[in-house]
Amino acid sequence: MCLERSERNVRFVCSDEELLDKLYEGDEMMNAFRKKVNDVLENIDVLMYYDRDKLLREGAYDDGLAHGKKEGLIEIAKKMLSRGNDIEDIIELTDLSKKEIKDLQGRL
Repeated sequence: MCLERSERNVRFVCSDEELLDKLYEGDEMMNAFRKKVNDVLENIDVLMYYDRDKLLREGAYDDGLAHGKKEGLIEIAKKMLSRGNDIEDIIELTDLSKKEIKDLQGRL
């Protein structure tokens, strides 16, 4: 039985639908599998577009979130600089680089 199923699975690569119908006649599991594969292949463009669009949206969201966090840290650093806090303390609390903080200091 297992060998017979393996042989049939190897033949599944065949694109002759009539041959496949005869080969899998009565095998409901394999026929359901074939139907699922055909459904995916018929809708592959839609699936690929959806996934690409979803990935772009998620990536844009993550980028926006990171940018917003960075802007918040920059605002905190500006306030700390205006209050005379030590640059090393600002680096420690904001994780901004020394160069970023010096650049901010030069713009105040």
